[in-house]
Amino acid sequence: GSVRTISISKDAERILTGGADGAIRIWDLKSQNGTSTRLLDGGGAVADFAFHPSKREVAFAIRKSDARSAAFTGNPRIEIRNLDTMELLRSTYCHSDWLSTVAFSPDGKRLASGSLDKTVCVWEPLSLEKQYQFEAHSDPISALDFLDEDTLFSVDDGGYLCVWNCD
Repeated sequence: GSVRTISISKDAERILTGGADGAIRIWDLKSQNGTSTRLLDGGGAVADFAFHPSKREVAFAIRKSDARSAAFTGNPRIEIRNLDTMELLRSTYCHSDWLSTVAFSPDGKRLASGSLDKTVCVWEPLSLEKQYQFEAHSDPISALDFLDEDTLFSVDDGGYLCVWNCD
């Protein structure tokens, strides 16, 4: 299927790619030919993922299906998986519409998610307990990222940029 997202590990040794069909591939940049291994299949389309800055974990934004209907019936969720084995470590259902993006804070103590429901949520990554929910956007969230441990930026499909204090 088509690739929807890409992320490079902090050590620049691996690249993850995710597709609309739910397939996730890891690319080994240390090998001569950059070989890839298919890690996961199905279970929902991958909207985005983020490498944890210090642990060997990766967070996935999973949207239920790529076939969107007028009546949303999917279960958007965050999954945190072991980077080496892709074992599911933790997951939570979140947001009332598809997830579009996830990002870890630079210290790894926060995980943010953005959704087509126009909200931004901040989670504690070990428990996946919600710490904050921000609602100021009038369009779906298209991207987000942390500046530092406490400052989060989000942008929506209409180009509106918000700055959030997570302190």
